[in-house]
Amino acid sequence: MNIFNVGFLGSTVLAGDFNPESVSGLIAWYDANDVTTIDKDGSDLVSEWRNKVVDDAFTVTQATAGNKPTWVLEGQNGKDTIRYAAQDFLQSGAFTDVDQPLTIFWASKIPTASASNIREFMRNVSGTTIQIGVNDGTDDKILSQMDSDSMLTGSIIGIEETWRQIKLLMNGASSSIFVDGVSQATGSQGTKKFEQFNFSSADSQGSWVGDFGEVLIYDEVVSAADITDIEVYLQAKWATPALP
Repeated sequence: MNIFNVGFLGSTVLAGDFNPESVSGLIAWYDANDVTTIDKDGSDLVSEWRNKVVDDAFTVTQATAGNKPTWVLEGQNGKDTIRYAAQDFLQSGAFTDVDQPLTIFWASKIPTASASNIREFMRNVSGTTIQIGVNDGTDDKILSQMDSDSMLTGSIIGIEETWRQIKLLMNGASSSIFVDGVSQATGSQGTKKFEQFNFSSADSQGSWVGDFGEVLIYDEVVSAADITDIEVYLQAKWATPALP
C-alpha cells in the first residue's frame, strides 16, 4: 500500500489520495508544505529546499542571508509556503542536461508584474537562457522564453496577487502554457534544455516576489488523464480557482 505525507497537521494520507509520484517521469518535486525537505534558521530564512523524489538531486540552496526566502507557516489554505521578496532566490548546482520534453506544474501566488523586467519563477542559470515568469511590457503576461526568441505568452490581467496553478509543456514546436487548466498559448520552444535550476532571481526587478507552494517537473509529456489528476490535486491542496 502506498502512503505519502501531504502535511495535513503532520498526518499521513493512505492510498486512494493522489500521489504525484504515481505519474511516470517525475524527476523533481518541491513541496513547501513538507518541512522535512527544508532547512531554515530561527528566523525561518530558507537555506535549502530538497527534491522529494531523490534527495540531493536538484536540491536548491542559498548561503547568503540577504538572498534567502522565508518559510511561512500556513501561508495558503492551511499549508506552509516559501515566500520570496526582492532579490531572494534558491539555486541548484549544475547537473547533467535535462532535455525536452518536460511538463512543469507549479502552484504559487502570482506577483505584480514588473514593467522593466521578467519576474522569474524559474530560469536556467548555466548556458542557454530560459526564463519562465511574468512581465508587463504592453500588457501583463505570463511567459516562457528561450534566449530572446521562442516565446510563449498568456495574459495574467486580473490574477496578480492571487494563487494560481500553471502548467508548461516544453516539447519543441508542440509547447503550451496553461493557467488553472486553461490554455494561454501554444507554439515552439525550440530544443533548449536545463543545466541548472534557479527559483526566482537576484535582480530586484526580476524576483518573483510571491509565495511558492509546490513545483512538479516531469521529463516527459504527461498524459491528459494524468494532467487532470495533477491539476485536481494542486487545486484542492492550494485552493487555486476551479478548473474548467
